[in-house]
Amino acid sequence: MNLTFSLLLKPHFMLAKQQFDLTMAVSLGVFDFLSARIPGRVKIKWPNDLLIGDKKIAGILIENGLAGEQIQQSIVGIGLNVNQFLFSIDKATSLKLETGLDFVNNDELNSLVEKLEGRYLQLRAGRRLELLNTYLRNLYRVGEEHPFLVNGQKMQGRIEGVDESGRLKIHTNGMDRFFGLKEISFVRE
Repeated sequence: MNLTFSLLLKPHFMLAKQQFDLTMAVSLGVFDFLSARIPGRVKIKWPNDLLIGDKKIAGILIENGLAGEQIQQSIVGIGLNVNQFLFSIDKATSLKLETGLDFVNNDELNSLVEKLEGRYLQLRAGRRLELLNTYLRNLYRVGEEHPFLVNGQKMQGRIEGVDESGRLKIHTNGMDRFFGLKEISFVRE
C-alpha cells in the first residue's frame, strides 16, 4: 500500500559538516514529488518529514558513513504513505486520502526517484543556496508564532530558519536560539 525503500548514495563531493545539505536535497525531492500530486499543500517539517496540513505523509531517515571530513556513503530511507486509508493515529495521511485516487506504487517510485535525482544533481552542482531558499520557503510553520517543547518546558517561538549545520533557528523572548534534533519538539495545538 505504501512505499518504503532505501537508496545508497555516494556523495564523495560533500564534507561531513555539509550533511544537512543532503537532508535538504532529499526532503525537497520528496516535496517536489508530492507537490505535483497535491499542489500548494505540502510542507517540510524540520528536519525532514513531509506534511499535508498537520498530518504526516512521508518520513526520511539518512545515515551517513564518514571517512575523516568526507561523506563516503549515505543510506537514505524513505517511507511514503501512498494507498493506505486507515491509520492507527490521527496525525497521518496518504496520497489516496488526500486525492481520492488509487496509485500504482511502481509508477510512483519511478517518479519519486526522478525527483530525488534532480535535487541530488542540484546539490552536486553546488547550488546549496537555491536548495536552502526553497527549503525555507516550504518549511512548516516558518515565520509563525507557535509553542515548542524544550527540555520538558513549553516555550513560545517563531521559526526563522536553519543554520549551516541544520539546527533550527527559533526567535523567542527577543533573541534567536538554535536547537538540534533531540533538543526541541513541536507541540500540537
